[in-house]
Amino acid sequence: MKISFFYLSILLSIFSVNFTYSDEYIDSLEKELKVIENDTTKIEVLNILSQSYFNIDPQKGIEYATKSVAISKKLDRNEDLADSYSMLGLNYLVFGDYQASADYYYKSLLIYEELGSKSDIADCSGNLGMLYSMLEDNDKAVNYFDRAYDIYKADGNEVGITNVLIHKGNIYVNTGTAARGIEFYLEALALSTKINDDVLHGNVLGNLANAYLEVGELDKALDYFDQTYKKYSELGDQRQIVYTLFNYSLLYHKKAQEGNNNYFISKALDYALKAEYEAEKINLGELLYQIFEKLAELYKAKGNMNLAFDYYQKFHEAKESLIDRQKAEEIGKIQARYELDKEQREEEIRRETEERIRQEEIAYRNNIQYMAITIFIIILFVSIFLIPRMKFSNLLLDGIVLVTFLLFYELLLIIAEPWVEDISNNVPIIKLLINCSLALTFIPLRSLEMKLRKKYAKKRND
Repeated sequence: MKISFFYLSILLSIFSVNFTYSDEYIDSLEKELKVIENDTTKIEVLNILSQSYFNIDPQKGIEYATKSVAISKKLDRNEDLADSYSMLGLNYLVFGDYQASADYYYKSLLIYEELGSKSDIADCSGNLGMLYSMLEDNDKAVNYFDRAYDIYKADGNEVGITNVLIHKGNIYVNTGTAARGIEFYLEALALSTKINDDVLHGNVLGNLANAYLEVGELDKALDYFDQTYKKYSELGDQRQIVYTLFNYSLLYHKKAQEGNNNYFISKALDYALKAEYEAEKINLGELLYQIFEKLAELYKAKGNMNLAFDYYQKFHEAKESLIDRQKAEEIGKIQARYELDKEQREEEIRRETEERIRQEEIAYRNNIQYMAITIFIIILFVSIFLIPRMKFSNLLLDGIVLVTFLLFYELLLIIAEPWVEDISNNVPIIKLLINCSLALTFIPLRSLEMKLRKKYAKKRND
């Protein structure tokens, strides 16, 4: 029963995410949000709040990001829209809706690609790689990780490179080739030491310890677990401390199977009891049932069947409780997703209604203008017929005729434009041929104009 640090510390290696927002800072942002009038500033604050909630209350993070998306679309700010989609991807990832997370990360990536934002493309690709590795679609995961790695390498982004190396190592460890994963972890360890990133460093140490445990190099595993425990104790990360204590228990149980059984069983039991105590303090339900199972196995190995039976009962109760809780959470997720989708649909309907009304207003305005132009052209045509009864210079007559024909031709082009676009598919040569065909309609009009001109000249001579 191996605990993978990839899944235990997944939140510690999300690409380009700040984990350091304090409660006071979050409260101040929420107060500021209520009085902000500038939409651009509001988008920025909403995205920061969304990021700050992803590992506290992802559902709230989703709500903030959804509002940011709506404002970004209204303002037609693609970069902000991509950032907002990325926040939705992050929060849905932690929320457990991996499909929604992938959809939003992909939308974000497409916009970043259009904008040519290399660093954002790398971060988004890294998060998609992490997501697909969690879904065990390792080919896609590696493709995204490689893309992120190339950009980070070109930019000299050592934090990004370290994250990619950790995740690629995780893929190999979780697919049964831990030795190859160790190579990536060791490279990541050197970089995390160089850049002095304690969170990344602790993550790499834990993964290395777990990988060496997997391949049976127990002394190396023990050394790295010691370093992991020390690092997380310095960071005050109680959750990771509990996982490390439990992994100590797994390691010593494995040592017991190799010899000196009683001593190592006692060591394994000691660490499992410490892990149980600390896990109960922070209500770490997803690990407690595994601790109970391990304690039952260890007490059985010690010959204490009463305690073994008690812990087997605790194991089954905790597992059933966890399953029930997971089912309830899944139902809650479905309900939350429904509510969020409903809000998004209502928002889309509202925007579509506003757009329809706007288009109708534009169409009404255009129709009024077309009507006015048409009436004006008719007046000009009528004036041409009336010209023979009036005394005008040839220059004025030529001007009136030219303006009338030009306006008529322009009106034809405007009215025919939608059909021309559909027929030509925006191919220039086809559009030119269609426009030439429209111009041919002026041949009979030109003939009429010539007759009128002769009639006008004749009357003037008479």
